[in-house]
Amino acid sequence: HSRTVWEVDANGLFTYISRVAEDVLGYRPDELIGRMHFYELHPAEDRAAFRDAAMAAFARHETFVDLPNPVQTADGRHVWVLTNGFPLLAPDGSLRGYRGSDTDITARMLAEQERNRQAALISSLLDSIPDLVFFKDRDGVYLGCNPPFAAFVGRPREAIVGHTDYDLFDRSVA
Repeated sequence: HSRTVWEVDANGLFTYISRVAEDVLGYRPDELIGRMHFYELHPAEDRAAFRDAAMAAFARHETFVDLPNPVQTADGRHVWVLTNGFPLLAPDGSLRGYRGSDTDITARMLAEQERNRQAALISSLLDSIPDLVFFKDRDGVYLGCNPPFAAFVGRPREAIVGHTDYDLFDRSVA
C-alpha cells in the first residue's frame, strides 16, 4: 500500500506532504504545499459538505482513525484513501494544524464494490425464484433465503438470517 504522510495548518492548507503523493495523487509536493487545502482533493460533487464536516471536526480537535474517503487525482480519476490524523496544538491549546497519513485503498474498495454488485445480483436472482430457497452454514444457521421461504416460515427475512431451525420452529417440527 502506498502511504502519503502529510501536515496541514488549522485551515487545512498543506504545509507538508511526502513525495508518495505524486504516485498516489499525481501531484508533486510543491503543487500542494502552500497552494491547496486537503478538502480541494475531495470529489467536486460533495466537496463543500466534506469541507464543512472536516472543519467542524478540526474545531473539536478530533483524531481521525481509519477514515475511508475518496480523493480526486490530478488527472481526474477517483482513488480511495484511508486517513489517519491527529491535531497539532499550540501551548495555549489552540489548533496549529493536523499531521497524518493517507493509505491508498483503491484496490480494496473496488473489490468490495464488485462483491456488493455480485451479492445484489445473486439476491435479485434468488428473489425471482418462485420456489422455496434458503441456504445455511455448516452449523445450520440460515445465511439467506428468498421471499417465498420467508412467507412459508411466517417471518421477515431479517428474522430468519442468523438463526437455526430450532430458533424458528417448534422443536417437534424441527
